[in-house]
Amino acid sequence: MSLATSGLGGAGAGMAMSAMAHGGPSALSTHQQATSGNAPGGPPPGTTAPPPNMASMAADLIDKNQNLGWKAIKNLASMPIVSVDLYGDTGQVAYYPPMRKGEESDGSVVVKGLGKVSITGTSLVLKKDSDAAHKALRRLITKSKGFEAVFNDTLSDGKEGDSIIVESPHLLLGERQSKYLHNATIGKYTVGKESSHAIDEDNSKGVTIRNGNLDGSTEALGNDFDRVTIHLNMHSAKKALTILPEEAVGIVLAKAKSEVAKAFPELKDGDEPEKYIDFPTAIALPAWGCNHYAIEALMDACDGTAVLYNRSVAALTGALIPKLVTTKDGTQGLQPPRLYGALMECYQAHGKKIEEAQKRKETLPNASYMPLVIMAGMTEDGVEITAIQIKSPNASFGKGNAHCPFGEFRVVSTVAYQHSKPVAIVNKAFVELSDIVDEICPELEDDGGVCAVVTYGTIAKQLQLKDAMLKSLNGIKGDIVWNTKMDFMSTQEDAVAMGTSVLAGVSHNRMSPEEDDEGKKSRTSLLVKNVSPCAVGVAYNFTGDKEGTWTEPKVIFDYDRRVPAGPYKVEFSAAECVALRKDPLLLNDMEKLVEESEKWTKAKHDPLREEAALALSIKVVQRFDRNGKWRDCGYDATPLTQVSNEEEEEEGKEAHKFAIESSTLELTLDSVGFMSMTLSSDGIVGAIVFFGGFMTKSYVDERNRERCAQKILAYYKRASPNTINDGDQHHAHYTCYKYRGKVNKLYKKLEKKYGVVMKEVDEWEDEVEDDIADDETEENLDEKGEEL
Repeated sequence: MSLATSGLGGAGAGMAMSAMAHGGPSALSTHQQATSGNAPGGPPPGTTAPPPNMASMAADLIDKNQNLGWKAIKNLASMPIVSVDLYGDTGQVAYYPPMRKGEESDGSVVVKGLGKVSITGTSLVLKKDSDAAHKALRRLITKSKGFEAVFNDTLSDGKEGDSIIVESPHLLLGERQSKYLHNATIGKYTVGKESSHAIDEDNSKGVTIRNGNLDGSTEALGNDFDRVTIHLNMHSAKKALTILPEEAVGIVLAKAKSEVAKAFPELKDGDEPEKYIDFPTAIALPAWGCNHYAIEALMDACDGTAVLYNRSVAALTGALIPKLVTTKDGTQGLQPPRLYGALMECYQAHGKKIEEAQKRKETLPNASYMPLVIMAGMTEDGVEITAIQIKSPNASFGKGNAHCPFGEFRVVSTVAYQHSKPVAIVNKAFVELSDIVDEICPELEDDGGVCAVVTYGTIAKQLQLKDAMLKSLNGIKGDIVWNTKMDFMSTQEDAVAMGTSVLAGVSHNRMSPEEDDEGKKSRTSLLVKNVSPCAVGVAYNFTGDKEGTWTEPKVIFDYDRRVPAGPYKVEFSAAECVALRKDPLLLNDMEKLVEESEKWTKAKHDPLREEAALALSIKVVQRFDRNGKWRDCGYDATPLTQVSNEEEEEEGKEAHKFAIESSTLELTLDSVGFMSMTLSSDGIVGAIVFFGGFMTKSYVDERNRERCAQKILAYYKRASPNTINDGDQHHAHYTCYKYRGKVNKLYKKLEKKYGVVMKEVDEWEDEVEDDIADDETEENLDEKGEEL
């Protein structure tokens, strides 16, 4: 439509979607595929890919994949970065301290671990039948403030008095209806009944989950504002409270920030006791949790300030942090972990192979050698096993850099499953990963095999995981690479939280870049090249019947594809829709489809093209389990249909649908499964624009919302240029929807955050403010060879 995909700038042009059906190309071809267009091929640690409207990226972005610019980093430099192992069993917390002006690294480890976020981990234990507890939580929900009161009056350690438990609320993030929840998640909760009444008495006991809607309805309405909600019957004499999962997660994150704030009393503000809420957040996601909806809700829980990473990469980073030790004579120094020693031994052994081959004048061994490590993690909710190659020992390690002994991680593949009994699926995941690694890295046998298998999680889970993997290896006979001689290593329980803090420190430019031989900055201290933890596809319906036949999804981004990826374009034309209605098999023969569509472009076939255009529907789908079921992302879109404008609708006229000749869908995918999707016609974005399934025409009170959105878009352009919010129409519309009826509160919040006065759109001067212009004179790392 040409039912073909192409990368921006021509990369990948002409790749027929039919060639990618039913799983797409091999793991090797997708793994080697370069990032298309001008998106960077290898991001620094981080996840969030820039949406299409930010593809150009201004020079002041220090971390393009997290959309962190110099201005944003400056505003956050005085605060600690708080990392929470949200998906871990115990909810470990760590932080990277604030930057102090003129302060230089003394080569010591500065990231600190604080232990569990609470005695109950990331689950919330709430006091029951307490007036103060009920009042504090209700006030927080309605006023969006009062965390300290909730900590003191509502949260319980579960030891004294009656309490109710909201278990692992992060597993509910972003879900539209309870029927879409994973079996492992649904087993943790009681599902309450739906009600058609806007005001409903909840007579259930304790905690239930129900279908609801962001407009306040207590039932699913079949639109993208549907949400699974949490109902809390906390008080026998009071009405039950309803909270969204992101609100529950927000309490967990706020608790972690409050604990970190205790280490920095100088940051306490008497006028604003909950100032710690503004601390930037860093969170690592397991591959099985890389759900587009969940990420969207998680960012909302973090007020859009979080940086997200892959949990396996965070665990590897944490496993390589050295320890501060004291010798018998009282001197202190850094002791590298065992994994570091094993990796350096691999490099030294390979160096000897090269020397021996040179002496014998034989063919040199693998010139691009990188030791490979298997990272294996397991929690109560799932298992993930990841293969990662490690490259470029950092010359600065031990001299001024105490956190990043190696300069580059290359993720090969990740196999992960959510499961109620994850140990039962370890063998399946391990076997799948070994097959993929054998295909992508055939040189592994000659290179000496796997350097180490590193487990992470609680000690009990690591022991279970090791036993299960050894049992799987015992069943393999005569394999040089995969055998019981593999070196297993364990990690501390806070490895993920500590590693996440280090990755965030790199993203926030709190670590000095590596220098070349001439003393010039050459690259970031740690570069991470990720692969997709999920698959993304597009399905089509040419009949106009919503319940009719949908095509098998055509894979756009497959597993193990280098990410960030895109934007990828899928073009639609009315003439090709006519041809496909006549012969659906043309979808698998692109050359013939183009040829057949030519005959339908003539004026006499206008009625047929109009009918076919109005009948076309598409849906973007995502798959999390390999060979598992596809999950819709958003609701059906009609790319060749437009509707009448607002003026006609306000005059009482019935909305009129009309066909258009062509349109283009652009998709981008970041390394944690978050998608940006833009549908445009005639090259102009705005025919239909959606992001994560939110359709702009779905909002109530369109005119007021549109005015608010344009106002804050103009504000972000001046107050926070070149960041993820600058030009992000979806974020603007959603923010205005969220603050409907209290936009003045929104404006004051923005003014306080950015220090720039809110103005009407027409009140801004044409020229850019002086302080923004000054930022553009900051050092441009790209021009000095910085790999961002």
